[in-house]
Amino acid sequence: MKKYKMFQKGNKIVLTDGDSLYRNKYRGKKAKIEAINRYAGISIPVDWTSKQVNDFIEKRYFGKKEWAAYLKVFESVASEKEEIKSEYSVVWASDNTSVEDVLDLIKNGNYVKNESGEIII
Repeated sequence: MKKYKMFQKGNKIVLTDGDSLYRNKYRGKKAKIEAINRYAGISIPVDWTSKQVNDFIEKRYFGKKEWAAYLKVFESVASEKEEIKSEYSVVWASDNTSVEDVLDLIKNGNYVKNESGEIII
């Protein structure tokens, strides 16, 4: 019998035999905004466009003595991970059933859940 954890990652379903799955906590514009906040204590509006954020960074830090310190904070923020919560455990008995086949069955609704909430294939 195989037992996996099922996670929703974006619009994909991911199965893993590990206990947890992680993703970047901050990416792109959000990472830059968080780095500015941590570095300088400045709260940039989240509705700013990427161009506005980049222009702010360029005018404030790029090519100046603060650049290296800001970049260090940004790299730290961009590398932070957060745990993705497992939606369900998935159990199937056949060793001949591939993970891809199980994903197809789940996507098509061809499964049952037991009393503990596990998906049984």
